[in-house]
Amino acid sequence: MSLASALRPLGIALMALLPYGPASAGSETGLALKQTIPLPDVDGRIDHFAVDAKGHRAFLAALAKNTIEVVDLKAGRVIKTLPGFAKPQGVRFVPEFNRLYVATGVDGALTTLDGSTLSVLRSAHVSLGADAIGYDPRTKYLYVGSGGGDANKETGDLTVFSAKTGDEVGALVTDAHAGGSVVETYGEHLYVLVPEKTQVLVLDRKTHAPVAKWTSLCKNACIK
Repeated sequence: MSLASALRPLGIALMALLPYGPASAGSETGLALKQTIPLPDVDGRIDHFAVDAKGHRAFLAALAKNTIEVVDLKAGRVIKTLPGFAKPQGVRFVPEFNRLYVATGVDGALTTLDGSTLSVLRSAHVSLGADAIGYDPRTKYLYVGSGGGDANKETGDLTVFSAKTGDEVGALVTDAHAGGSVVETYGEHLYVLVPEKTQVLVLDRKTHAPVAKWTSLCKNACIK
């Protein structure tokens, strides 16, 4: 077990940028510890998490506990536990629709919850091993990675959903399990991690056509 894994059950630490700009070589650190929030009822691995900045909440995927832990960032404590998620991995909060999306690995589900009541609105399915959820605020598309070894197959999947309607609008096949994805803020590319291949797949943001594959850039460092 890594040091990071050992510390996860203890709590989460919040960091904030100091007002002095980014750190440079030989300078003071640019980050300062602002708050530590204990998670006494969470054992085992925590996967991805999302933040509702306006509502001052964080949503943590307690993978081993099969729950989503809702944290009040002002109060510094867990205020609600959402049970019944089969290996929750990906979490994404989309403020413009006030929706929380959860991807679960065991059943390959993408569950949509109301951001206010946290009640389930709908559920869609991808291949097993549903993992990180990317989001494009311009197109309002969600990107859910899955497949690969978790689904007992060599290839992976990246499934595209409309955050507005919840409908599936596209699907792509990757060389192995598709992990996290990041959309350029101003550019026209989508970057998808394929950790089993130590690969970053570069896609056109609008057409989803492959642009490039970067390999050996994240060996021993890529995350799912």
